[in-house]
Amino acid sequence: MGDIREVRPTQPGNRVFALRVIAGRHQGAVLPLEPGREVLVGRSADADVVLDDELVSRSHLTIRWDNNVPVLEDPGSTNGTFVNGMRVQHWRLAPGDRIAVGGSLLKVVAELAPVSLAEARRLMKDAGHDNGKAVLEGTLDEIPLPEIVQLLGVTRKSGVLVLMRDDEHGAMYIDQGRIVHCALSGRADAVGLKAFVRILGWRGGRFRLDPPTALPSTRGLAERLDSILIEGCRQLDEIARLEKDISPATVLLRVVPPPGPAHALPPERQRILELASPSCTVETLLDRTPLTDLEVLQHVRSLELAGFLRRSR
Repeated sequence: MGDIREVRPTQPGNRVFALRVIAGRHQGAVLPLEPGREVLVGRSADADVVLDDELVSRSHLTIRWDNNVPVLEDPGSTNGTFVNGMRVQHWRLAPGDRIAVGGSLLKVVAELAPVSLAEARRLMKDAGHDNGKAVLEGTLDEIPLPEIVQLLGVTRKSGVLVLMRDDEHGAMYIDQGRIVHCALSGRADAVGLKAFVRILGWRGGRFRLDPPTALPSTRGLAERLDSILIEGCRQLDEIARLEKDISPATVLLRVVPPPGPAHALPPERQRILELASPSCTVETLLDRTPLTDLEVLQHVRSLELAGFLRRSR
C-alpha cells in the first residue's frame, strides 16, 4: 500500500490524549500525550518512547501538535507506520486510531488520568515481557482481524492464531509471516483459504497468538499473509455482491428437471447438483464441499440462471 496523507477537521478544545499498547511486548502500558509536547518514538535509548524491536527504526516517528490535535509524522522509517491498517507518513490522530509500529500496536485513547512520561517509560519497561505468554490477544472489536494479520506478516511472526466466536473456533498456523494452514473446528471441509475467508468475515470474537507448535501434517496454504489478506477481502466483497441475488442460507434450493443435459455442465457444477439433490439450504451446500464459499455461490447462481436449481417457496 502506498503512503496516504489524511486530513481531518481540527478538534476543538483541550483533550487529554494517550497511547495504550494493545498488542506487543509492552502490552498494557499507557503513554501520555501532553498538549504541546513533542514525543519521539523509536528504538534509540534517547527516544521518549523506546520500543525495543528490530523492526522499529531508531527514530521511527514523531507526534507533534496542531491546535491541540496530536499529529503523527513518519519521516521515512524502514518498515513504515500503519494507522488503521494503512501505511501513512502524516496523520491527524483521533481517539480510536490504531498505530502499528514494528511488532507493537498502540491505540489512541482520550480522557485518561494523566501520567508523567517518566512514569510511563518505567511502566513500559515493567510491561515488557518474554515469559512464554501470549503478547498478542484481545477482542476483534478492538483490533480487527485484517490488522492482526497485517501485523503478523510485517513482523514475520510464527505461531498459532486462535480465534473464538460464540461456539465457533478457528486456528491460523503461521510460520515466519506466512500462513501455512487454517481450519475451523467441526468443519472438515472448511480448511485452507475457505476457512481463512470465513474467519475474516467474522464480526466480533476473541483472539490470541499461541507459541509455535507442531504444524499439521496437511498444509492447506503457503502464502504471505499480506497476499492472502488481499485475496480474502476480494472474496468477501464478491460474496456480499452475490448474496444480494442468491437464496438466503435458510431458504431451500431444489434440484429441478434439467432444461438440458446435466452431463454437459462443467464437472464442478455437476458436483454441486449432486450435493444439493434433492434439496438443501445454501448454508448446508457450503459445508458439503471443499470449494471456497465464493466458488460455491458462483456455481449456484449459474445453475439457478440455467434452470437447474430453483428456490423453494
